[in-house]
Amino acid sequence: MMKFNTPRLIDWIQAVHPGAETMADILALAAGKDAGVWRILRDLGRTLGRSLADFCVYMAPDGIVLDGILETAAAPVIDGVAEMMSQFAPPATVAQLRIVGGRLGQDAELRGAAVLARRNQFGVGGGA
Repeated sequence: MMKFNTPRLIDWIQAVHPGAETMADILALAAGKDAGVWRILRDLGRTLGRSLADFCVYMAPDGIVLDGILETAAAPVIDGVAEMMSQFAPPATVAQLRIVGGRLGQDAELRGAAVLARRNQFGVGGGA
């Protein structure tokens, strides 16, 4: 799962919207499809996507899950990642790859840890 540096993202957004001080502000601007915010988020996706393309060449994962803190603002980041994947990763790798936004928000680590603990202790599966 890809984690984001929230304070850095807020700094970038403040260049376009000085009043944006929290992730909630960014999410509200992204939900309104603010062009400046979407551009920054897409550029973020491109930056991540370039490194992920190299990773995928060697590891060939079936999917990439972005940090759930992005919530509904994940779309432009996913677009940027996908753009770089299609440009720098082999077509066969890209064809099998699914890029999605996390849905567990800030509780993802805790829920994942609980599932792993349950599997290790009781040998049972289950999703978070």
